[in-house]
Amino acid sequence: MAKHTKPQGQRTRGKTALNRLRQVDNYIRLAWAHPLSVGVPLAVDIGYGEYARTALEMHQRLLQINPRLRLLGIEIDQTRVMNALPHANPPQIDFRLGGFNVGDIIKHEPATLIRAYNVLRQYDESVSAFFRTWERGLSLARGAGMYQNRRRWVYAVRHLHECGYAIDTRRRIMGRGFLALNHPLLG
Repeated sequence: MAKHTKPQGQRTRGKTALNRLRQVDNYIRLAWAHPLSVGVPLAVDIGYGEYARTALEMHQRLLQINPRLRLLGIEIDQTRVMNALPHANPPQIDFRLGGFNVGDIIKHEPATLIRAYNVLRQYDESVSAFFRTWERGLSLARGAGMYQNRRRWVYAVRHLHECGYAIDTRRRIMGRGFLALNHPLLG
């Protein structure tokens, strides 16, 4: 990381449980299989938390697509980075200090995938508005008599899409219970 670059973001609780993000990783394997299968891809996990386990789990799951895949875990807390370093095996697995300033951290090396899952809850109004719209979609689905989780999920995804969010509405994505944004919420 550049000497004068301050990590962008806020420290989170960092207590994600073991296997908590496995469905997210399964989605990534489904939706990103082709880009991750080419060359030597770099997967970045922003905000892996107190323990590096979610980043390491993601790496293990994505290795099934491409055994040359590299992982870079980025964390805003220096102590967490130091605790993760015993798991590092550069260039295959590495951990660095940083936040959403990914460009400063990886320089000119392109990232194939960036996962910033639990850290998004802490951010500004545009992200909060997105989740309020999501909740409204779920509420409308219940009001329409949809009580099965999958049907409510699909309804809520379509509601987001109708409200102007760039949502991937492919049946294979929604039907598995995934939500994929085609554009970032954070600018």
